[in-house]
Parts: sequence; C-alpha cells; structure tokens
Amino acid sequence: QNSSLHFALSVGASPRATLVFERSYTGFGTARVDIFCHGQRHDSGRRPTWRHLATLDGLRRDGKNVTLASVETVNLRQKGVLPHSNCTLRLTISSDAPLKFKLRHVSSC
Repeated sequence: QNSSLHFALSVGASPRATLVFERSYTGFGTARVDIFCHGQRHDSGRRPTWRHLATLDGLRRDGKNVTLASVETVNLRQKGVLPHSNCTLRLTISSDAPLKFKLRHVSSC
C-alpha cells in the first residue's frame, strides 16, 4: 500500500492525460492518480498543490472472468491545469497487499 510511481508530463494547448491499465477479475486493487504542475499559479491564483485526478479500479465488478486493458483519459483543463504546463503525475497504489495494480502506459497532450 502507498507505493507510488511518478511520471513527468508536458501538456499542450488542450491538456489531457491518458492512462492504460489492466482490469482483472481477481487479485487486482485500486490506484489513486494525482498531478502537480511546476512553476505556475493555477487559475484561482493559488500556489500549485497535488490535485486528485482519478481513482482507477483494477478489479472487474461485472462478473466476467477476463483480464483486459482499460483506458482512462482525463481532461486536465477541467482539473485546473493550465495549457503548456510541465507537471508530475503520481500514481499511488491504494489497496493492501497482495492486491496488485498493472499500469501499461501513460501519455499526455
């Protein structure tokens, strides 16, 4: 629990982040996704802080016994991230061991 991965992101005129992760029927937990943008004040004029973007659930809850990739795209502008920002995305495992979380890909635009 509370293991984290950090990813450097540069965003463009329409800031977005996309995460591809595994979702399975057994043994998978959840992860929290947060973002911190460097060297800027946000729209509200406040100093930058970590902002919660999403909670990703790696456990299928539809009763199907398959493992598939899932895609989560976040409109960062709606979360207060300014265009052309340099940010750090943090993914934190929020479930207890032995549950796992598999992240396949992170991208931004």
